[in-house]
Amino acid sequence: LFDFGSVIDPLKLPILEKLDQLTLIATLDVPSARRTSQMFTLLEHLDFPMVRTNLVANRVGPRTSITADELEKAVGKTVAYRFPEVAAGVTEALAQGMPLVELQPRSKFAAEMNDWVAALLKTPRKEMSLWQRLKSR
Repeated sequence: LFDFGSVIDPLKLPILEKLDQLTLIATLDVPSARRTSQMFTLLEHLDFPMVRTNLVANRVGPRTSITADELEKAVGKTVAYRFPEVAAGVTEALAQGMPLVELQPRSKFAAEMNDWVAALLKTPRKEMSLWQRLKSR
């Protein structure tokens, strides 16, 4: 796992060549859609196999300036996962020093994140143990 940030520069090209899969994460707003579209265009020019790319929509909620469908149309790629907006949960997770998926294991965000991780690892999604379910109450 490697976070490229929002730029692919010459120092990152050797890493790009070694990737099995590349996921671009975008928020549902026009600047992010434009930048994500530019990144996919750059990847095509670099002959990166588009079959090894994924698109994830982050901070999906009722107050976004564009829809996931509009992002897909702008980018030309289907959104594989949609992580919901959880501003209050993120603040609490940061304050407690805990991952959000542990702090709110039954949340829609945790479910989507667990599905994404299972897909990345090509393993079935691991359900919570009885102890984890009791502990999360």
